[in-house]
Amino acid sequence: MAASSLAFVARRGEPELVKPVGPTPRELKRLSDLDDQESLRFYRSVIYFYRGCPSRSRADPARVIRGGLAAALVYYYPIAGRLRELPGGKLVVDCTGEGVCFVEADADVVLDEFGDRLCPPVPCAGELLCLPESNSAIVVNRALLYVQVGMPDEPNICKQVGMPMVCMPMVGIHARFERIPTPYESCGTSSHLPAFLTEKIPETAKRNSKTQTTSHGVTTQDYAQSVADTLVLRGRPRFTMARTYLVTDLTRSNLNEVDLGWGKPVYGGPATTTLATFHIPMKGGGIIVPMCLPSRAMERFAVNVRAGLSGASSSCGHSSSKDSTVLSKL
Repeated sequence: MAASSLAFVARRGEPELVKPVGPTPRELKRLSDLDDQESLRFYRSVIYFYRGCPSRSRADPARVIRGGLAAALVYYYPIAGRLRELPGGKLVVDCTGEGVCFVEADADVVLDEFGDRLCPPVPCAGELLCLPESNSAIVVNRALLYVQVGMPDEPNICKQVGMPMVCMPMVGIHARFERIPTPYESCGTSSHLPAFLTEKIPETAKRNSKTQTTSHGVTTQDYAQSVADTLVLRGRPRFTMARTYLVTDLTRSNLNEVDLGWGKPVYGGPATTTLATFHIPMKGGGIIVPMCLPSRAMERFAVNVRAGLSGASSSCGHSSSKDSTVLSKL
């Protein structure tokens, strides 16, 4: 079955709260001035797919993960708390130990039905998420972590977790917080580009990026502090979405290395795409960059990338396999 035509319904149990198995401190932890801005108050999902392990065929994934969560929350106890808003819009984590939301589920589907290459948007992601993704800014007084563990009929398992996105890289300059009209309203529907394959970024380039300076002659650390100060002075305004495209770098997140007892995941990363993108590391090197843009913008983007790749291949006198892969996606 093609992944695009995949359809199934997950049978979910009642949500429950998983609390730390031992006592935890009761305290308030203040979020930074970058983390508590209104533009970042929404939930973002991460999904993991694992193949069944014959040596653990009798292990119940829901029981194992529920127990692991309860034990881990003793050490990472703020996650079992709740976000509160202080006067002036300041967010704090109230370490109450109330617990995280946990849902046990199963579905009549096997891993191979999701297609040859898993990347956002994952087919039928809504059935695998216990909390539907949205841009809702309501994160106060709610659980910080939502977990759904599903066991398909055949020995392949999938797990999903969703949590508030409280740390996202800033884009552009302070003008990004000025109100200007958004052009997306007249662009029609959005379209998806499944993936780009790019060369692996050299480690030297990653190290050099840490000390990168802006054009105002200041380091990125100085710039981040300036942004934080600006946010507080202006009452934590939302950044404008007009002519802004958000990029989250997950290449150092190690999401594809998370072993819950069934080995490394077949895929670990975002479940959906929005008007933003992620840099997701691939097994064996390279980066997946899922794209979602208004249809007209996607058409122009595809034309420009195709022209750039064709020009580069012509100048070299040959077309590489990776260039061919990207061109086929476009």
